[in-house]
Amino acid sequence: MKNTTVSISDNKTASNAEIKQGLSEITLKDLLGFTLFNTAELAGLFSDIMNTSQTSGPMDFALMRFIALFCGACMYIFLAHFKGRDELVRSRSCIAVACLLQLVLPSFVLLELYANLSISIVVIGFSWMLWGFAHSYLYCAWVDARSSLDDQVASKMNLWAFCATAVFVTVVLWLPGEVAAYTLIAALILSAAFLLVDASRKRKLTESCEKPVEEKSNEAEESADEASLEFEAVGSYNLVVIGIIISFSAGLLITGSFLHDFPVAFIGIAIMLSTLLFCLVKKLCPAALAFGFTLRILFPITVVSLALMTFLRGPIIEVISFILFSFLYLIDMANLSNLSMRGAILYISPALCFAKGRIYIVIGQAVGWLTVLFYYYFYSSEVWLRPFFTSALLLLMAIYIMLGAIGQLRRNMRGEGTEEIADVSGIEIASSQEADQVKHQPYKTRCLAASKQYGLTQREAEILTYLAKGRNAKYIAQQLYVAERTVKTHAYHIYQKMNIHSQQELIDIVEDLA
Repeated sequence: MKNTTVSISDNKTASNAEIKQGLSEITLKDLLGFTLFNTAELAGLFSDIMNTSQTSGPMDFALMRFIALFCGACMYIFLAHFKGRDELVRSRSCIAVACLLQLVLPSFVLLELYANLSISIVVIGFSWMLWGFAHSYLYCAWVDARSSLDDQVASKMNLWAFCATAVFVTVVLWLPGEVAAYTLIAALILSAAFLLVDASRKRKLTESCEKPVEEKSNEAEESADEASLEFEAVGSYNLVVIGIIISFSAGLLITGSFLHDFPVAFIGIAIMLSTLLFCLVKKLCPAALAFGFTLRILFPITVVSLALMTFLRGPIIEVISFILFSFLYLIDMANLSNLSMRGAILYISPALCFAKGRIYIVIGQAVGWLTVLFYYYFYSSEVWLRPFFTSALLLLMAIYIMLGAIGQLRRNMRGEGTEEIADVSGIEIASSQEADQVKHQPYKTRCLAASKQYGLTQREAEILTYLAKGRNAKYIAQQLYVAERTVKTHAYHIYQKMNIHSQQELIDIVEDLA
């Protein structure tokens, strides 16, 4: 078998203490900036803070959100296929421009409020387009900037950021409209400032720790493309359907405030409930956050909720939407958390990995808001047609089940998805104490080389990076939202392909690839 050699530059090598000190200095700022950024996004999309006199109705509200999310999906598609994406999301000038573009819309809101101007809905729609493009770009920039963090630190920061964002959003939505608009602008400016500072400092830290050869980026691109093709074939329609239902339930909840005086701040409480569920599940049973398992649990809730919406009327629909959104947004949080870490773990472009993973669910959310638009159109004109929308969503769920069953059947016929039958009794995974004793090393490049040398699959390569760092099965399962037995099964296959019998042998092989 052909040996793979990866050279690492020894210039500007930072010690472990210097790395930890640098990260500790920017972690709190990073957390605050990312929280403010998420707060601005959720408050802008799920409230009437940025409504004007031309967009104050339920239909206009839904139309503007559709425009923003559709443009956001287009930006993700662009970043997923643009070869210079990493340089683009790290550009200080581009980050500053994107921040200014996001400020256009709230500035128009304040201008109309104080100058008594009636801004055209076309101008407002164009402002929402800019918001969507800029937000998706900045999210990729945030993910890239945080990719230098250790995976354990990044996981905790995601959890803290979700909790803080839920609280911030709830507070902002209770504020008066004028104060909320000022708060939104301040959050955007501060988050952009933190992003500019942190992205620059973390890039310097990364360059001082590891200086890979130029060939690595090309290999990473090819590996990422292979993984994305598998993702598109298996899970794209799942994410689209989930995105549609999330936006549909959120749209009924939010726009219902225009019709039944339903407090719009309840969307913040729904997000807080989703965060609480995320924290509890992640602590008690992380495997339950796996995409397929979560869908099986939430599917009955979705079907029952949509069926009830077909027959019920009045504010009770908003109550059902509150419950449905609270549970379904849990999937979106798990998706965001996983994608924000996946690129750094696999040592591929974090922006590429995140963009490819977010395209479909954002498209689904855009379609969901479009569905809300037509739903309220028939609400005010042809009421008897309203049940057809929820019935159509139920049909969509049925199609989703059918496609999921077909996809699983195909994977089983190819021999995938059956690894649980493997014998894992002989697998030795390091204990948590042993893991703490493993020295820090520029292991990601070596793991990439080892994965290619021994023909590991994309999931096996992902787990290899953890094993080479000395992590135990329980820790890996928590980070990847899978069962501990599944991790041991993948480890069994890795050991077979590498012809080894312990984790220490794996670490020795990876360390020798230098």
